[in-house]
Amino acid sequence: MTRRFPWLDYLLIVTTVAALAYVVAVAGATLGALDKGATLDAAVFAQWPVSDLAYWYVPVLLAIYGAEVLHLGWHASPLSDLLQSPSRSHRSDVFYLAVELLGLGPLFLVVASLGMSAGLDAVLSEPRAWRPAAELPLLIAVPLHFLADSFFTYWSHRFLHSPLMWPFHAIHHAAKEMTAITTTRHHPVDGFFGMLVSTLPAVLFGFTADAVFIAAVSAGVATTILHTRLPVPAWYEKLFVAGPRIHGIHHSSDPADHNANFSLFTPWDRLFGTYRWHERPLVFGVHDPRFDTGHPLLDLFAVYPIWLAGVRDRVTTALSARLSRRIQA
Repeated sequence: MTRRFPWLDYLLIVTTVAALAYVVAVAGATLGALDKGATLDAAVFAQWPVSDLAYWYVPVLLAIYGAEVLHLGWHASPLSDLLQSPSRSHRSDVFYLAVELLGLGPLFLVVASLGMSAGLDAVLSEPRAWRPAAELPLLIAVPLHFLADSFFTYWSHRFLHSPLMWPFHAIHHAAKEMTAITTTRHHPVDGFFGMLVSTLPAVLFGFTADAVFIAAVSAGVATTILHTRLPVPAWYEKLFVAGPRIHGIHHSSDPADHNANFSLFTPWDRLFGTYRWHERPLVFGVHDPRFDTGHPLLDLFAVYPIWLAGVRDRVTTALSARLSRRIQA
C-alpha cells in the first residue's frame, strides 16, 4: 500500500534530531552557567539549536533543487524522488543533513575524534606571525585558497579510501541515490579529517577570514553540485572543476571506478594519475549492506567494530608475514 504522506519519515527524523540538539544545547548552557557561578533561570531553556551553516546552506540547497526541477521537470527531478519515494538511502541523507544543520555536527566531531577536534580549534585560534597571504586582495586570495584547499583535500580523500579508513568513508559512498543532500552524509571521523584539512591553507599561509569564508562557501556550493543532476559541460569537468559526471564515476559501485576522481579540481587527478572518464550507466552505492542499514544513528557506532576488525586483521597479517620471513631466514 502506497503511503499518502511519505515525507512524514523525514519529519520524524528531523524532529528526533532537533530534540536531541535542543537537549544538548540546554545542557551546554546549564554547564556554562554553573561554570561561571551564575544562577540558573529560564534563560537556559531559550536555546535555538541551529548551526551557522544552515543560514547559507539551506538557500543553496533550495536553489539547486529548484534548478534541477527546471532542467529535468518535476517528475524526473531528484526532489520528486526525495519527497514522494523516500528510500533507506534518502532517510540516511536527511539524518546527516539534520545533524549538520541543527548543530550536532561539532559534538559528534568531538566524540568521534576523542576530543582532538576541540584541541584543534584551540591551536588554530593562536595568532601567527608568518601570514604571507594576509595582504593579498580577495580576487587573488580566494582562487589561491581554492587551489591549496583542493590539493590538501585530494590527498585526504585518497587517505579515506585506504583500507584503514574506508569503513568510515563508506558511510558516504553507501548512498544509492545521488542527491544534493548526500553532500553532508559523512561519518564524524570522516568529517574530522575534512575539518583538519580545510584549516591547513589558513594555518600555513595566513589567509584572512573573509578569503577563507568566501572560498569555503564557493567550495561548498561546488561540492554540492557534484552530487546533483545539474548539467555541467563535459569539457569544463575534464579540464577544470569536477561536476556530477566525474564525481558520479567516483561514487560508482564498479570496483574499477573506486579509486578515481578524488578532487574537486580536476587537474590534481590528472597530475597524480587518478583521473577517470567514461559515459557508461552508473550504479551508486557499496556492496556491503552494513554501511547503510536504514538506522543511521546506529550505523555511526556500528562502523567502529568493522574498523577494529580490519585493523586487527591487517596487524595479524603483517606479524604473520614478518614471523614467516624470520623463520625462513
